Amino acid sequence: MTGDRKTVARPGKVGCWGIDLGVPGDGSGAAVTALATSAAPRFTAAFADLCEIESAFADYLAARGPRSAPAVVETRRVDVAADGNVTIPPDASVVIGLVLECAVRLETSDGVVSIPRAAEWRFAAVLAPEEEGLRVEDTAAYLCVGIDAWTPAARDPTARELAVRNAPRLERSLRDWERAMGHPITDYTSDAYPGAIGPYGFVPTS
Repeated sequence: MTGDRKTVARPGKVGCWGIDLGVPGDGSGAAVTALATSAAPRFTAAFADLCEIESAFADYLAARGPRSAPAVVETRRVDVAADGNVTIPPDASVVIGLVLECAVRLETSDGVVSIPRAAEWRFAAVLAPEEEGLRVEDTAAYLCVGIDAWTPAARDPTARELAVRNAPRLERSLRDWERAMGHPITDYTSDAYPGAIGPYGFVPTS
């Protein structure tokens, strides 16, 4: 892979939510790319109150040399508008991954504060083995948050106080995202609170 994706800090995994999108349309490169580029604005609209895009990266297949030559996976920083519309590189034949790195706007007792690189949205396409030819087997979209501001079970009292203000905002955004995508949230995991996460946020533990 090329580009500068590896130099960017990754958010931790306080919580991650995933939506399985299946194989779009006829499963062609154009259909997968269209799904990726339409999924980004739908996420942005659903999380407009909570997330602000800071940067975007695309993983894509780019043909090189003769038609028989294998496609090359490229990773590039790409331009993205505030509404989530991404400018795809002209040499991309199919977008197999898209990442939006986001700041998170938190409500606090002193007003709204923005935490940089605190969330990451990702679109990912699963390709069939190379010997089977270029074929997409599945696609999914994920959101991961790297800050603890919506967990009633948080260990830190400040984080629990933030959860009172921000947990309902996260729930609304996750529900809006699910509706916008037309598919349910089926995957949710937390490294920090594995027993206290659900499809729409975190839940108190007994």
